[in-house]
Amino acid sequence: MSMLKTSSRDGKHTHMSHADRDRLDGRRTLVTGGTKGTGVAVVKRLRELGADVFVSARSMPEGYEYPDRFIAADTSTKEGTELVAAELVKAFSAPCGWIARSSPA
Repeated sequence: MSMLKTSSRDGKHTHMSHADRDRLDGRRTLVTGGTKGTGVAVVKRLRELGADVFVSARSMPEGYEYPDRFIAADTSTKEGTELVAAELVKAFSAPCGWIARSSPA
């Protein structure tokens, strides 16, 4: 396993693996369009890396595994985007990341 040498603000050096460096524990994200195709793969990978992932889409799929982390909204509209933002503020005070998947025209 290869190791990275990193420096902290106090000037101390630590060693961490690439896998540890890539962890997202404690990070919060939103994936729009996260119920189909590429969006599902992105959501799965972010969760594997430890992120707290919210998903938005127009409707929640039946049997969705994380209903408390789902926001039903059409983010192609101003109203839908405002709804998602309001729900995230309610949940976390502010999102840390946003991954938007645009649909082909």
